[in-house]
Amino acid sequence: MNSTVVSSKDMGTKCWSALRFLSECHKCGKVEKCDLPQAVHARIKIAHQRIALSRSQIDYERAKIENLLQEAGKELAG
Repeated sequence: MNSTVVSSKDMGTKCWSALRFLSECHKCGKVEKCDLPQAVHARIKIAHQRIALSRSQIDYERAKIENLLQEAGKELAG
């Protein structure tokens, strides 16, 4: 279980989500519409995660295509 100390200054904002106070705004469903500075950082983190996922998917598909080309080359040579 995560816990944190929140000051009264922090409580005066629009967002009362526990995720905000645990530095996990990127997990919040409302992060795309949020105006708080933490949300900007969270959107950047989400973008980096999406890029990493896309890169891994591209690498996987590239490997599949290379295997298919190798198999086709072996069939033509044999």
